[in-house]
Amino acid sequence: MGVLDRTTAMIESTLDGLVDSASDADEELDYAHEQMREELRAVDEGLVNLVSERNRLERRSEELDAEVERRNDQAREAVSMDREDVAREALEAKERALREREEVDRSVSELKDAEAELREKKAELAERVERFGTEKEILKADRMRASLEAGTTESAEGIARAEEALEERSARAAATEELRESGALTGPLDDEDEIGASIERERVSREIEDELDTIRAEVGEESEEPDGSDDEGSGSN
Repeated sequence: MGVLDRTTAMIESTLDGLVDSASDADEELDYAHEQMREELRAVDEGLVNLVSERNRLERRSEELDAEVERRNDQAREAVSMDREDVAREALEAKERALREREEVDRSVSELKDAEAELREKKAELAERVERFGTEKEILKADRMRASLEAGTTESAEGIARAEEALEERSARAAATEELRESGALTGPLDDEDEIGASIERERVSREIEDELDTIRAEVGEESEEPDGSDDEGSGSN
């Protein structure tokens, strides 16, 4: 496959897949565009080589024209000198020059046709590469805009949630303060105060139990003491 055919196939494939490339990174699109431009530069180089070859063959055709004339003059001069053998050699060389010139002219004609076709296709490909570059930038801009819009939406939602939470806390604080001022609410509501209250209740409960234990002990000791009146009565008897 030549440079032109390869470039055409590459551009057509990339352009056809442009819509499906929404998941590709922007760097990949840039890389694909740069590859196309490199291929176009290769087409330009091929066109330069083609024109150079055509120019070389055109110069060769002019040289052969001059050789045909020179051999013809040599043949005429040799005949005038009665040197038909030399004239024959000159005419044979003239025929070889004529045959070569025909081949060269045919090649020049083919190169001109190829050059015209290459110039036309190259212009078309350059236009398509430029269009791809434009569509690539539009696609990148659309992605950026969508990303910014998504980020803006997310930020707005986050701000709205924060505002709602702040309003809820403010309303709860105001309600708590109102209930406390009215006497309807006397205990703590937050977790830290609730923990403190639990500890305090436990402490009081233990103090009560300790006091009960003390009382039980005292009562037990009193019940075990001997009765003094009974001893005195026994002694009198």
